[in-house]
Amino acid sequence: MVKIKKVTATNIKVKTDDDYPDGKNYTVKSANLTSSDGEIVADNITEFEVTEECKLEYTYGETLDLKTGNVKITYGSGTVENVTFEEAVEKGLTIKYSNKTTAKTGDHLSVSDTGKWLMLTMDGISSWYKTNNFKINKKDLHIKADNKQRYYGDENSSVTFTYTFTDSDFVYGETSSTFTGFVAPGFSCQATASTEIDKEKAIPNRQ
Repeated sequence: MVKIKKVTATNIKVKTDDDYPDGKNYTVKSANLTSSDGEIVADNITEFEVTEECKLEYTYGETLDLKTGNVKITYGSGTVENVTFEEAVEKGLTIKYSNKTTAKTGDHLSVSDTGKWLMLTMDGISSWYKTNNFKINKKDLHIKADNKQRYYGDENSSVTFTYTFTDSDFVYGETSSTFTGFVAPGFSCQATASTEIDKEKAIPNRQ
């Protein structure tokens, strides 16, 4: 009778061919390793299923987070793992945007990415998964009317309001000096010539 000994493999040296003559060590991914009669065999992934999508709604300035969601991975031996999207990538899953570029945690997202989606595939597996669409919300910018003064009894028409941005609102290295496409709001003030001092503020008109 042959005694079978359980083996745990931590490092495997992969045989090389003429294309890789230097005999480097390689990392085996997408496989649990088991022992069968002393021979180390790979327990390959046979199926994946998305049971919870990763985060798909963001505000401009937030970056893509693939450390969310859940992917159920099934191996040939019947072993099942539940992992995040990012952990599934480490096991061989490919995640790409709808424009076919590779998606990764930390990617900058723009409002124009609203309506795009993620496609999940894995080599050797015919199934695939398409997520729901991204929703990227606009980020608020705060502006402040500069302090102005007029003499009591004068009308507001004698005052021209200007404004400043709150620079901490900007992201991705943008600043008020590099910001383009902004339509400046007008300002109004409810004060009249007879309004008491310091009783009314300048209010930006909605765009």
